[in-house]
Amino acid sequence: MIKASATIASCEKHVLSLHIQKNIVCKNCSIFLDLLTPILNLSNTEKIYTIQVCDAQYILKDQQVELSINKNVILITACLIYMTPLLGLFSVGGICQMLLCNDKVTAPAALLGGAIGILITKKFSKRLTRLELFQPEVLK
Repeated sequence: MIKASATIASCEKHVLSLHIQKNIVCKNCSIFLDLLTPILNLSNTEKIYTIQVCDAQYILKDQQVELSINKNVILITACLIYMTPLLGLFSVGGICQMLLCNDKVTAPAALLGGAIGILITKKFSKRLTRLELFQPEVLK
């Protein structure tokens, strides 16, 4: 599992709004506490992600929690993002090359196949985000 530290901004109807600062990975370092102080100071918003997570337990505002996500989910997502457009690019390019034997038609058709692969990835990723497996878990 991959873990990240987060600060709770609000908790309404079991939906937590969390602030996660970029590039905070090491929680064993002595500087970890110094790195967490800018999270509460929201003037530096370009270095902070705000996400919403459903959680059944009631948690207080400004409380520190850990988020975790399974490594398999990250691998599935990375495979989907990178391989689907490549598969579209190579398959459409290969089919056009076999049928037409014309490079002037094959190159734009291959790019069209890559674009279709990107659209398929966007559509499929929206469906995957609805699954509970792809949601981060809140650890206390």
